[in-house]
Parts: sequence; structure tokens; C-alpha cells
Amino acid sequence: MKVDIEKTEQGTKVTLTGRITEDSDFGLMPSKDDAPLVIDMQNVTRINSCGLRFWVIWMNDLGKDTQVTLQNCPQWVVDQINILEGFVGNNTVVESFYVPYYCEDCELSESVFKKQGVDFELNNVDAAIQDWEDQPPKCPQCSGDMDLDAVSSKYFSFLK
Repeated sequence: MKVDIEKTEQGTKVTLTGRITEDSDFGLMPSKDDAPLVIDMQNVTRINSCGLRFWVIWMNDLGKDTQVTLQNCPQWVVDQINILEGFVGNNTVVESFYVPYYCEDCELSESVFKKQGVDFELNNVDAAIQDWEDQPPKCPQCSGDMDLDAVSSKYFSFLK
């Protein structure tokens, strides 16, 4: 895992790249003294069970109330947030993430980007989810409606 850290007036921006594994050096990660933290997950390619363990320990060391914002979360990150207690703290906000869609006609899988303040508001998540279900994206290959490639009530549970 490569860790790029940029100090800003608003806090600390962390860009992670590569795989989070037993070889990842979490000593390179910022501490709660560097908060608020903004973590870009876009270029993280995978995480294994040891990487998950180290991630949860690091989040726990930050403290439950440390302000953390996650950006550009791929599906596997959303899945971990939903199923693994401790993957995020009490004061973690997922600012942006990808939603998996599938076209049955041409068998294309596509991830659609969603961002808070643009595609949804935290105080009106249910309405946004309903809109995403009622107005699915068009397939870029055949122009047909794509289907959500997840169980809506489970996939979006991290937003509630």
C-alpha cells in the first residue's frame, strides 16, 4: 500500500494506492492529531483479511469520534463498511462511492459514481435511493436500462 499525505488548512488528505495487506505499513498513516482526515480510496485495488484487521486497528486507534471522510469508495469498500463493525468510526462520512449496475441484455457491468451534495443528501437518502431505483442508468453499450447489481436495502445501509 502506498500512502500519500497532503496537509491542508482543513486537515489531512490521504490517498491510498495498491493493496492493503499484512505487508502494509500503517505506521505511515496519519493519527488523530492530524484530523480531520479525508481518505481517497479510489486506487486501492484490494484488501485481504490481515489488511482488514490492520485497518480496523488503525481506525480504533484514531478514536470513534475522529472526523474521517471517505472518498471514491469502490464496491468492495462499501461492502466492508456494511458488514465489518469497526471498518469506520462513529464520525466517519462516506462522501462518494460507486454503485454496481449490470445490463442483462449485453452482460455489461458498470460502476456509477455517486457523490454527497450532488447525487444525494444525508438528510434525504431514502428519496435518492428510490430515484436511483426508479431511474436506472442507461447501458453505455446498448442503451437499455441497467439493473442494480446488489440488494438495495443492504448495499445502501451504510448511508442510514
